[in-house]
Amino acid sequence: MFMRRGMTHFIAGATLSFVMLIVPPVSIYGPNAAEFAEPALSLLLPFVGLFLIGACLAGLVSWLTGFSSSLLVLYLCCSTAGLIVSQVFSSSAGTVIDGGFHEYQVPAARAALEIAALAAIFGLAVLFRRRIVENGGFVAGAILIWALASAALPATHYLDTVESPEGLAASEVGSDGAGALAALLELSPSLNVLHVMFDSLQADVFSEILQTTPTVRDELEGFVHYAEHGGYSNWTSLSLPAILTGHLYFQEHADDEQTAFDLIRRWMAEDSIMARLQKEGFAGSALQPGRFFCEQATYPCTVIQANVDVLKDLGQQGREGAATAEWWASTGSFALLADLSLFRLTPSFAKPAIYNEGRLLLSRMSGSNEGLSVDSLSPIEKDVVLSRNFGFLLANDLAVTSSRPVYKFLHFYPPHKPFLLRRDCQIDWIGIRSGGAEPTWANYVEQAGCAVRLLSMLVKRLKEIGVYDRTLIVLQADTGLGMARST
Repeated sequence: MFMRRGMTHFIAGATLSFVMLIVPPVSIYGPNAAEFAEPALSLLLPFVGLFLIGACLAGLVSWLTGFSSSLLVLYLCCSTAGLIVSQVFSSSAGTVIDGGFHEYQVPAARAALEIAALAAIFGLAVLFRRRIVENGGFVAGAILIWALASAALPATHYLDTVESPEGLAASEVGSDGAGALAALLELSPSLNVLHVMFDSLQADVFSEILQTTPTVRDELEGFVHYAEHGGYSNWTSLSLPAILTGHLYFQEHADDEQTAFDLIRRWMAEDSIMARLQKEGFAGSALQPGRFFCEQATYPCTVIQANVDVLKDLGQQGREGAATAEWWASTGSFALLADLSLFRLTPSFAKPAIYNEGRLLLSRMSGSNEGLSVDSLSPIEKDVVLSRNFGFLLANDLAVTSSRPVYKFLHFYPPHKPFLLRRDCQIDWIGIRSGGAEPTWANYVEQAGCAVRLLSMLVKRLKEIGVYDRTLIVLQADTGLGMARST
């Protein structure tokens, strides 16, 4: 009898640890794996370790309390409450993780319903405590099956694979780093088209930078500047396909057809400028903002986060005042995944505290000002900083090595939030710890100034290697940032 009670307590405690430490990160990472640079194993393994520790601690507490029936009921109630909150009431509506500051508002009706459900769970547990204890093994097993099913469903996303198109080696397509990065550094002696995109660069801030920075304005002399322009969507994932493929998602999408990501993958693979020019004999390549843009590409295609090891050591001049520190490469992404897991587990009325206006908690608490490094940044912070470093790489390593005409699409995150860069492209390491500089027009101009400076460095490099006059440069933004000058 004692052994049976002990086994029931162990299952209940292990289930609670599984619900709290495995189900949330698996549920988040599975459908969003393309947004993380690190593979599932490196990010989820620490959670497995925490789960084992949690299960052992739960078992130890059970043993120390003599396998208390009240503790058993508490384990089962907390597991049920965790599943209800994270699987039934969980919603990503209103959550924006883009480096900016956003208020999170909880619908009063949802919060009230959730509180009522949680109160009912614990109330019924108290009312039927004796019955629950008598059937503890059955109840614990049922909750364990629920928890395993909750983890198994999103885990099926890990089984999805994207085949490389015929005719190109795996190292040349998809979101591979080395092969695609090398292609992005190639130029032709006869004809080049550089399609440069700065994320969220508004026409008005670009005009202000040209007016106030004569050296940059002089470097860009000869460009045709369209001072007034608009975009198709305020989402990069929809605006970019419109620019590169001509497909308009809202006009062409049907609810009963492919998902948005599947549709965009197909458009990018079949109808993008890169794909069409590749068929015409161009050496096409692309640096994209997200892996799903590259997954069916028939041309070398990569993303910033696939090249962290190459890019993170560039631009050391941006690290003034910060001591060099060796961090585990997944620190920032792990903190983000932990933040999102905690957010998913938290009842609605407390979610604003975890969301922290988009800055989250653990992502802001990890590390110290003295030990900051690129590896300790969150994914969106890495994208901003490493885009700058990629600009440095182009300015130093672009070379005439292709025998074919070249088209390359280059997406840079700056000046997208968070604001981490100053106009001279130095990194604001102190501001990083608070989630970036305040979202003011002045700070927007600072980071946008760095973006435009990167373009001028690229132009200078083309002149140095003698292909500027045989290169067409197109500068665009995918969206604006909804910011205006202070009056």
